[in-house]
Amino acid sequence: MTGLLADTLIRKWLMAILAGLICWAGQPGPAPAAGQDPAVLVWATNLHDTRRAAVAAFEAEHPHARIRILPIATPWKLYLQCLYGQCPDVITFFQVGAFQTFARNNLLLPLPTERPWPHYAALRDYAFRRGDGAHLAEPQVAYPYLLFYNQDLVDPEAVAAIRTWDDLTGLAVSAARRAGDQRRDGQSVFGLDVHSDLVWFQTWLWQRDGELAAGAQSPDNQKAMAETLAAMAAWRGLPGLLPRPQDRLHLPSQGASQGVLGSLFLQGRAVFYWSGSWKMWDLAQQTRVTWGVRPIPRGPRNAQTLMGGNSFAVFRGTRQAELATRFVQHLASRAGQEAHLAAGIYFPSRPDLAAPPPACAVRGALHQGRTQDYDPRLNEALLEDSLHDVLEAHRLGRLDADQAAGQIERVLRSADSGDRP
Repeated sequence: MTGLLADTLIRKWLMAILAGLICWAGQPGPAPAAGQDPAVLVWATNLHDTRRAAVAAFEAEHPHARIRILPIATPWKLYLQCLYGQCPDVITFFQVGAFQTFARNNLLLPLPTERPWPHYAALRDYAFRRGDGAHLAEPQVAYPYLLFYNQDLVDPEAVAAIRTWDDLTGLAVSAARRAGDQRRDGQSVFGLDVHSDLVWFQTWLWQRDGELAAGAQSPDNQKAMAETLAAMAAWRGLPGLLPRPQDRLHLPSQGASQGVLGSLFLQGRAVFYWSGSWKMWDLAQQTRVTWGVRPIPRGPRNAQTLMGGNSFAVFRGTRQAELATRFVQHLASRAGQEAHLAAGIYFPSRPDLAAPPPACAVRGALHQGRTQDYDPRLNEALLEDSLHDVLEAHRLGRLDADQAAGQIERVLRSADSGDRP
């Protein structure tokens, strides 16, 4: 009985080995040996179907690897534990400041650099450390700020003819007035909803060759700030163009990924919506509004637009450096981005890949994109709060354009007085 049992076990063992060899022959990489645990990478990122799909694709190519997602909304929550050496193997960065802070504190592993660098130049601050230019991350997507428009409220051919902000203003006000007259519920329709006053101010300042950065103080820059703020005040004075904060009261947030931002547009109560391209996700989930998208208009000096993105980096203390680097390269590769773009809502970080079908016409705008200014002397959160307060006071009429420009300059000058870390 003992001999029969031993013979049976040996045969099962040999069959298992043979089956393993057959499976291995059909795979691009070796499977874990019997009794050997797979190599596990922890990836700190947001939870989304595209992330899970990327994990499945990489694991299929690397059967010895397992990727475990650690859900995070921002890597800032990991900053202190990373400083103490307890960090995920791979990190997704959604803001320039977060990446640059991790990079400045030597928390990230250098990556091989492809020559020429295959991504949009505006995304360099998501990948290269300021100062020494060390390559520490790979970008995957670009998020340009665009104009969405309701095709049921405005003629797409008229939208295509827009060249300047004045063109947009006239078209938006007339279309909103016409749409409001046709509504039976008595609710107002507005010409344009804007993601935030800060996005508005930053973009218009750039389009006047101004800068919102420490060290940029000069008479010309202050003049550009004052001109920008005066132009914003003039826009607010146009009846029917912009909603007021109270117009967003009681708006449902269902369908809007960021609170009520975009709700007016999603309800058919805004002709245009100026926001980031990620809002295509919200729009793709609904059928109430037939929408289109186009680049923002050109300003007095240029056509620059704010552009966000994301990138992936490897923690310097990882025990799986080679595998983690391979995973990051997979995510940013042409094949990896093509799989990510299958969702139809993302702009690739690589110019040699097409934009999603609803937004093919705005692909050229990515060459005009520019990421938020970064300076290690600035506390981004405090700076944003200070700018929000100044812009709010200007919107309420408590500061005129010159006073608001002077206040912003004082905020930047106080930041510029500190020493670089």
